[in-house]
Amino acid sequence: MGAATNYLGPWSATTENELSLRKASSPLHTNAKASRKVPFAVIRDKLDTLVAALINLLDREFPKGLAAIPGLRPFLLVSMKTTQNTYEAIRYVAADLPKDPARKLAFGLLIDPLARVLADIIFTIVFMQEDLPARVGWYHRGGWRELKEDFDRHRAEYGALVEWQNWLQGYERAIESSRVTYGITEAEAGNLRNLRYWPTPGQILRSEELGEESRQFLTFLNDWIYRGLSSGAHVSGAGIVRRHGFLLLHRDERREEILGKLKSDGVFTATTLTVAISTEVNSICGYGRDSTLSYLWRILVEFWGEAKDLFDRRYSKLVVTKGT
Repeated sequence: MGAATNYLGPWSATTENELSLRKASSPLHTNAKASRKVPFAVIRDKLDTLVAALINLLDREFPKGLAAIPGLRPFLLVSMKTTQNTYEAIRYVAADLPKDPARKLAFGLLIDPLARVLADIIFTIVFMQEDLPARVGWYHRGGWRELKEDFDRHRAEYGALVEWQNWLQGYERAIESSRVTYGITEAEAGNLRNLRYWPTPGQILRSEELGEESRQFLTFLNDWIYRGLSSGAHVSGAGIVRRHGFLLLHRDERREEILGKLKSDGVFTATTLTVAISTEVNSICGYGRDSTLSYLWRILVEFWGEAKDLFDRRYSKLVVTKGT
C-alpha cells in the first residue's frame, strides 16, 4: 500500500494474508495511543482459535439444558459458521500480504456489506435470547413461511414447465420436512398469515416485545454501526458520500491514503462484531471462554472507540473474570 501503510498502523502485518491497519480516530473517539503499532497476530491467532473452538463446542458439546429448545443449536452453529466465513472473507479482501495485483485497495469498500451480516446476527441473537424457547420457534417458523412463499412463487411461474418438475418436487419435499420439524400444523401452513415473519433490525427496534435494556443497546448499535454499514451496502446517497464516491479520486488526491483508512476502519468494525458474536454465544452456552474474550476486548477497547462503546453498554456484563 505504499505510504498509506505507515498512515494506517497500529496493526502491522506479520504473516501472509494479514493486515497493516490503524484506526484514525474520529472526534468522538480520540485516542492518543493510535500512533502505536501492534501486530495483528495478537488478535488474529486468539480470535481464530476462539471462533473455531466455539464452533466445535456447538457441534459436539451443546448444553443439555438448551438442547430441549428445537432449532437453537442449528441456529447458533450456523451463526458462528457464518461469522467465521464472513470475517475470513473480509480479512482476505483487506490483506496486504501476500502481494496480489488482483486484490485492489478499493475492494476494501466492499467490507461494509459483509460486516452488515455480522451486525444482523447480533440483532437476532440479542432479541432472541430474551425468550429463547418462544423466539427460536418464531425465527424458524417465520423462516419457513418465507421459504413456502418462495416455493409458491416458483410453482406459479414455472409449474407448467416439464424441465422444472424435478426441482420443484425436491423443493416441496424439503418444505414439508421442515414444516414437520418446526411443528407447523397443516392449518397454519394453509394460511401463512398465521405465521409471523421474523423481524428485521428496524422492526426489532420498533417491537413492543423488545426489553428496555436490549432496546438501548440495539438502538446504539443501529445508530452508530448498523446504519453506516447499511448505507454502504445499499449505495444510498450517504453511502456514496461516505464510501463509494472515493472511487472517483485520483492518486494525487490522497486516494490510497483515504481508501486505506476506510479499509482499516472496516476491518476494525468487523473484528469487533466478530468478538461480540463470540461473546453472545459463549454467554448463552456457558462455554467458559471468558479469559480469551476479556483479552480480545481489552485490546480492542484500547485502540477502537466503537469497541469501547459496545463493551461498556453490554459486553462488560457478559464476560466474567474466570474462564479459559
